Amino acid sequence: MAHTNPLLLSDAALEECVDGSTSVDLLREILRQPSVVQRNRKVSAKQFAKQFQKQGHGNIINIASVYGVIAPKFEIYADTTMTMPVEYAAIKSGVIHLTAYMAKLFKGQQIRVNCIIPGGILDQQPPSFLNAYKANSLNKGMLDASDINGTLIFLLSKNSKYING
Repeated sequence: MAHTNPLLLSDAALEECVDGSTSVDLLREILRQPSVVQRNRKVSAKQFAKQFQKQGHGNIINIASVYGVIAPKFEIYADTTMTMPVEYAAIKSGVIHLTAYMAKLFKGQQIRVNCIIPGGILDQQPPSFLNAYKANSLNKGMLDASDINGTLIFLLSKNSKYING
């Protein structure tokens, strides 16, 4: 019988509204309320943890951002209409701390809680931003979403059974 690895993959970023629009106003309104985003993330994790406890194991993997660890480089946004709101940084740093909190909370229950903290993810940003971002990067610049797959697969594997928090 194949071993399944129960997983909650959680990301506080918003992609699209239910109706398919990408409402900047809606995004700004939600990002103004980081406590709501964090509370919802915590409630989801606790609900999954209950199931993981019944099963005897599980993984919670949060996705944060480098902006949860470092201050933004505002100069890379200079020639764009883009910005980096403080609410985003607050949410992402909260995700990192919540990950450590939950890892400690579920200690000894065979529930591992980890966080992937990537740099920027490529998503139709303007060339001026991409060039400025790359100039401030050690390697590739913006990541493709698939660039975190290896880390995710590792965290789901038995090779990471002692990585928690």
